[in-house]
Formats: sequence, structure tokens, C-alpha cells
Amino acid sequence: MNEFEQFLNTFKWEDFSILIKELTAVDRNNLNQEMANLPSQYAYWNAVLSQAKARLDRGTYDTERYKAMKSIECQDMYKSTGKKATAKDMENYVNSSEDYEEKSNKLITLNQLYLSLKGLVQALYAKKDMLVHLASNERAELKLYN
Repeated sequence: MNEFEQFLNTFKWEDFSILIKELTAVDRNNLNQEMANLPSQYAYWNAVLSQAKARLDRGTYDTERYKAMKSIECQDMYKSTGKKATAKDMENYVNSSEDYEEKSNKLITLNQLYLSLKGLVQALYAKKDMLVHLASNERAELKLYN
């Protein structure tokens, strides 16, 4: 297991707001170091985001496959009674499954994590723009006073 997967496995929502504040904080007294650290932070969190997206995609595939299998199961059940299952019958059959509810809830959680990490990566991108702007202002001030 790589460190990105480890982060996702140990992720706690309670820590997310603290993480965002730490990653987006700016030390105005050390802009050069802030700018130097940003590429590695961006790369790291983009990799975590990529892992979260892969999990979401696998969860989506798993859920869709489960729905298809349950639909076939429903068709077979109706066929054994001499009837034909309608699309609504199959949908109801799938939706009434406890396993489907569990898979759907997992998918919602995976999507929430993915979107939250995507927002974090976008915040780092905004931080880059802010650091560039602050550094530009600092240079302008130096020119003004020299």
C-alpha cells in the first residue's frame, strides 16, 4: 500500500478542516519558502486526488455491475413464474436490496471524499496565484523604497 492509499484509509473528516487551514496558510515573512514548498504539496495532493478518483471509479463500476446482476436475477425469477419483468420491477428489485443500499452509500462517501480533495487541490492552485501576487507586491514595495 502506498502512502496515498494509506492517507485515504486513515482519513477522518474531523481533521479535514485543520488540514485545509494548514495547507492554505501563508507565511508572509517567508514567501520564497512558501513558493518552494508549493509544487511538492500540489503534486502530493494531486496524487491523493487521483487515488480517490480511482476508488470512486471502481466503486461506480462495482455498483453498476451489481445492479446488472440483480436485474438478471429478477428477470430469471419472473421468468420461472412465466412472467416477464418490467424495467420498474427490476429497478425495484435492485433498490430493495440491502447490499445495493450499502454500495450506494459507499459510493456517496467516495464521491464526497473525491470532491473534497478536488477542492483542496483547487485551493492549492489558488494559493499559488496568491503567492505570485504577494511576491509581486513585495518586489514593487522594494523598488518603491530603494
